[in-house]
Amino acid sequence: MFLAGGGKSEKVDYIVAYLNEAINRGKLDPKRKALLVTDYIVTGGSITPILHALKKIGIECEVAAISSIKDEEYLNNYLDVKVALGGGKNEPSIYSKQRMSGIIKSPREVISRSIKKEIPSQSESARLFQKRMNDVRADAFVVADSVFDFYEKRIEDDNNFSSESQNSRP
Repeated sequence: MFLAGGGKSEKVDYIVAYLNEAINRGKLDPKRKALLVTDYIVTGGSITPILHALKKIGIECEVAAISSIKDEEYLNNYLDVKVALGGGKNEPSIYSKQRMSGIIKSPREVISRSIKKEIPSQSESARLFQKRMNDVRADAFVVADSVFDFYEKRIEDDNNFSSESQNSRP
């Protein structure tokens, strides 16, 4: 599920309504923990409305990001959720490629929109765009699997560290 970020606190109620609709359609299980994946966190403001909405409907959430200018400890405290960072403090270069995701993400909107809807469907441009999106999505699945594996390993390492710390106490 793609939700557009943006620091507008009035978005929370719209996101709650959208998530409740997804729950009612069976597209979202409120008993499962959510993993909010984002590319880059500057202040956390763009994901805060999503985190508040998830909390409001009782869905526990953690965050995985490629990188941030803030450290994990700061983000854990500021966002009040567990945050895992993958790439340190480097800004991803994808920002120069605005249409690579296949969606239009506006901070003023609650839900991201498909770029495909803005291209005449029978055109050569649409065919080439669809091919590019298929390639990008295939790459995104590789990245998503890597993020999941990384995140799962970090949880396992954290659990092992906690167990070792408790076992080493006198």
